[in-house]
Amino acid sequence: LQEVVDTVHGALTAAGARHGVEVGLILCCLRHETAAQSVVVAELAAANRAKVCALDLAGDEGSFPDASPHREAFALAAEAGLHRTVHAGENGGAASVRQALDLLGAERIGHGVRVIEDPALVDRIAADGIALDMCPRSNVQTRAVPSLAEHPIDRLLRRGIRVTVSTDGRTLCGTTLTRELETLRRQFGWGADEIARCQVNAAQAAFLDADGRTRLVARVG
Repeated sequence: LQEVVDTVHGALTAAGARHGVEVGLILCCLRHETAAQSVVVAELAAANRAKVCALDLAGDEGSFPDASPHREAFALAAEAGLHRTVHAGENGGAASVRQALDLLGAERIGHGVRVIEDPALVDRIAADGIALDMCPRSNVQTRAVPSLAEHPIDRLLRRGIRVTVSTDGRTLCGTTLTRELETLRRQFGWGADEIARCQVNAAQAAFLDADGRTRLVARVG
C-alpha cells in the first residue's frame, strides 16, 4: 500500500508541476469493506500526512447504507488533521448525507443529489458551507435522478449551496468537465456567472490550507 501511495503521489506531483495544476491525493475507504480495512486505509493516510490531504468513503449506498462501521477510520483521520469527504445522497437518500455529516464529520459530499428531499438538511448544508461535488451525467447514468431536467443542481446553486461540478470518472462516464458545463448551459440556461460560481465554490472547498485556497480562488475567480 505504501508503494501505491508513493507512486501515485509522485506522478500527481510531477504532472501538476508540468501543467500548472493544483493536485491533492485522497485515499478512499469502501462501504462494502470491513471497519478494520477502513482503519488500515486511514492509518496509511495519517502516516503519509505530507502526501495525502483527505480520507473518503465511497461505494454502494443501496447495499451498504450504514456508514457507522467506518466511524473509527474517520475519527482517526480527523485526529491526524486530514480532511474528510464522503460519497452520499446518491442512491442512499438524504439520510445517507446526514450520516456522513454526523457520524463521519464530512466536510464535502460527493454527489449529494438527494439532499433536495429534506429541506431542513438543505438549510443545514447552506449554513455550514458544505460543498456538494455533483456529477450530472453520472447521476443520470446511475439513476440517482430520473433525468437531467430533474437534477437539483440548478435549484441548489440558486439556493446558495456550495455546488461544484465534477465528472465522477471521465472514462467510465464518457464525459469531460467541459461537456458537463456545456450540458448544464443547455439544460438550465447557465452562463458565465453560474459556471464561475461553481468554480469558485470548488476552490473555496479545496483541501488546501487557507493560503492555498485564497490563491486558488484568485486564480479561478
